This record gives sequence, structure tokens and C-alpha cells, in this order.
Amino acid sequence: MLDYNQNYYQQYFKNNFNEELMPGHGVEACLDWASTCFRPGRWLDVGAGPCSMFWSVTAPISIDAIALADLSRVPLDMTAELIRTRNWPPAYIQALHYLGKTEDHLNTLANAPLDIHEFNAFEKWPDVGVFDSISAFGLAGIADSISTLDTLLTEAKDHLAPGGVLFGASWVFSNTYAMKLKGRKQCLSSLAERLATHGYEDIQTTEVPLTSDDNYYGIMLFKGRA
Repeated sequence: MLDYNQNYYQQYFKNNFNEELMPGHGVEACLDWASTCFRPGRWLDVGAGPCSMFWSVTAPISIDAIALADLSRVPLDMTAELIRTRNWPPAYIQALHYLGKTEDHLNTLANAPLDIHEFNAFEKWPDVGVFDSISAFGLAGIADSISTLDTLLTEAKDHLAPGGVLFGASWVFSNTYAMKLKGRKQCLSSLAERLATHGYEDIQTTEVPLTSDDNYYGIMLFKGRA
């Protein structure tokens, strides 16, 4: 299994959404999707990894507080340092331009109050507050059982304000990549059903096929409103 250590996160930050947008890997579809999902107000990025500020290019400028959550403190500190230095990687600037925005967008969001939370999103969440937007990029796809996925969806809904939105994207493993992960299962085909079971409304899921990535068949985009 993957070892989520400091080297893993440093390599992830370096190799994903850093130097370029990597056309053909579905990033543009994720950016378009997230841009329609975000709500003004308080935002929590759960299972954040080190790339929260990349996805923040899709957020409205009216985000007034940002919270990051991950199982490890390492990527959270990486993002906090990136916010402090505002040394935005080239791919972040490319994403801004793709969306018709400028670097001022990131610099403005970097002024929002920032909270960091270290916890496992597939277990009971601590009292982290209530949010208008909760994003989960790459997270639902690593839930390897329905009960694990249910915990994520239940906890997220309990931390959404009325009308708040849970949204995100998860990459669908190819058979080859699943074998590298020792046959790890995914539950993404059940995602819409589980969102409905837990009382989400205005549910949308769509799969974007990938043809140029050996590790992933596609990307599952999803959202649901509390």
C-alpha cells in the first residue's frame, strides 16, 4: 500500500498540478465542475493533500474562511507555507488563466483566515465547524467499502450549513493500478445512491473518461446539497 509520508506528499506536490495542467488528464473538466459547485462563505477541503490552493482557483472570491483537513499534518503545513510565500506554481497560474482569472484571485484568498485540522475523514470528525462548501478531491475514490464511504458522506453532511454543498472528483482506478495497490476496491459506482441515502439533494454525478492515463480509466465528478 502507499506510504503517506513526507516524501510522498512532496513528490505529489511536485508531480501533480505544478509545472503544467497536463492536457488529457481531465484537469480542465475538474476545474469547470468545481467552479459550478463552490458557494460563498466558509470552505473546508477534506483529504486535502498538498493541492488545496490549486483547487481554490475555482472558488468565488467571496470565500471568507478556509479550513484544510488531512490524515497527515505534512501536506497541511506545505499548503500553509505556500499561502505564506504566495509562490504559486506555474500550473496554478495556468488554471487561473483557463478560468479567465488572474493571480490576484489567489492572493486575495490567501488573506482569508486559515484553520488546519489533522484527522481521518473516514472516521468520526472532530468539531471543526460548519461550512458552506466542503470539497473532497481524490478522497471518495479511496473508500474501499460502502461503510467507509458512508462515514465520509455522513460526517460531511453533519458539517454543512443548510444549503451547503459537498463536491469533488475522484479518479477511477485502472485494473493495473488497482493491482499495484494490492487489489484495492472502489465504491464510486455507488456514490450517487449513497448521497441520496444520506439525504443530500440536487445530486449530480458524471464520469469523465481518460484515454491517456495508464493508472486511471476516468474521473468521477460529484456533488450533493445539504
